[in-house]
Amino acid sequence: NIPVKRNYLTTVYGPILTDSNNITVTIDSAFENVDNNGNGTDPDYEVKVVDSAVDFLKALKDPKIGHIVLTQSFTITAEDIAAAGVSTFATRAGEAEGNTTVINLNGFTLSFEDGATVEVPAGQTLVINDESDNNTGGVVVENGGDGGFVVENGGTLTIESGNIGEGAIENKGGDVEIKGGDLAEGAIENKGGDVEIKG
Repeated sequence: NIPVKRNYLTTVYGPILTDSNNITVTIDSAFENVDNNGNGTDPDYEVKVVDSAVDFLKALKDPKIGHIVLTQSFTITAEDIAAAGVSTFATRAGEAEGNTTVINLNGFTLSFEDGATVEVPAGQTLVINDESDNNTGGVVVENGGDGGFVVENGGTLTIESGNIGEGAIENKGGDVEIKGGDLAEGAIENKGGDVEIKG
């Protein structure tokens, strides 16, 4: 499932025939970053298809990647976070409306080992959605432990769709917007900040 954007050039490169899980998708804006109304649009970003925790974390670290698509379920451990050298998102400088990263669960489950966390820092927006037909994708913490995404003061997390398990999101002063999805009881631990239900 490769996301496409109207009036943009989508280029797929990598070993498509031999290793379709290790491809890179680049979306280039047409018309020199101007939309149909003459307004400026977001700068170009890449779409990364991932099938492992380390690839997922490296994609979060890469400032050129703005859309991450899962192709299988996997578990993020503290060791994976250390190996990838990332515990927070990269900053994509120059993006007009903030630094946004979209995670498309694509029908798969993103699991966190107890104690493994990824921060959403100030000035960064994380969007979680599931574009699969049956909407079976989710974010969970194994064994009901502490882990998942931590929204720091000034960070934003938006849930558009997907299944969010107990304790998968901790809000430490940021903004959490719920536009859709299925949230388990205790999915969001709010320690300050705003949680707004829009859907």
